[in-house]
Amino acid sequence: MPKTYIITPVYNDRQSLDKLLRELAPVHDSHGPIQAVVVDDGSLQEPTITTHLQGHPFEIQLIKLKRNVGHQRAISIGLSHTVRQKDAERIVVLDGDGEDRPENIPQLLDTLQATENADVVVAQRRRREESRVFKVFYQIYKRLFRLLTGKIIQFGNFCAMTPDAARLLVQMDELPMHFPASIIKSGLNIEPVEVDRGKRYFGQSKMNMVSLITHGLSSVAIFTESVLTRIIIFCGMVAATSILLILVALTIKLMGYATPGWFTMAVGALIGLLIQTATITLISLLIAINNKRTSTLTPLKVSSDYISSVEPVTASAE
Repeated sequence: MPKTYIITPVYNDRQSLDKLLRELAPVHDSHGPIQAVVVDDGSLQEPTITTHLQGHPFEIQLIKLKRNVGHQRAISIGLSHTVRQKDAERIVVLDGDGEDRPENIPQLLDTLQATENADVVVAQRRRREESRVFKVFYQIYKRLFRLLTGKIIQFGNFCAMTPDAARLLVQMDELPMHFPASIIKSGLNIEPVEVDRGKRYFGQSKMNMVSLITHGLSSVAIFTESVLTRIIIFCGMVAATSILLILVALTIKLMGYATPGWFTMAVGALIGLLIQTATITLISLLIAINNKRTSTLTPLKVSSDYISSVEPVTASAE
């Protein structure tokens, strides 16, 4: 059987990590061998140490980061480390809080193997148990994302991929910003699999409203050029409409139908609108041109700068 590396970030949540690792044992039995890659994202209150990771039937690598870098960058660091492992034939990424269910990993791996040309198999949740307010904001986010980028986002971090797909992703400088959006931008062949969302193992989500908004904006920022192009097109439409309305106002003025002061006020407002749209268009063009510069600081090159240590944990005797 091909070896599967399973990457999960953890931050001050040792209890959930313990439960996750226990639930990975059946995956090792049915679709093993597996190796867990635990990325400790600079935990201070509950730092992960190797003694916490012993007693499992599969190997574990504990990557300890020098400081907290955030969930998405922690995933990119784990992925960059994993692509350097010569025996990694399949790679899985999942969150460690229980909402991504380990029992769904076999389904993702089977789909990856059975689907021709599939590079990434993503878990698409068919049932969400969040509050009504969260669901409303989530739907607004998805529609805004599609409006601004022209893309559809319907999955999170939980996925399985080929090593070639992982090697492509770690060459993208956008990857540490937003993992799912980077997968979409990569052009890889994506195969969705519907799964149910699991229940959190312990406690409440550490994501507050500000964090969720920041996370959403990060996904849009991956497609900066597409967003700016749409802004420029919109500004062009506004400018064309303003010019047309100025001509209409001038015609009304020349025909003597304009009331005193109306023409000056209307044309002044339209000229002001033209100046604003021209300014926004110019700024958007400059940003787009600047973004054309290819960054050489890819996750694969800089990931080691964030790593404090990599500590192996051997599998326990059967």
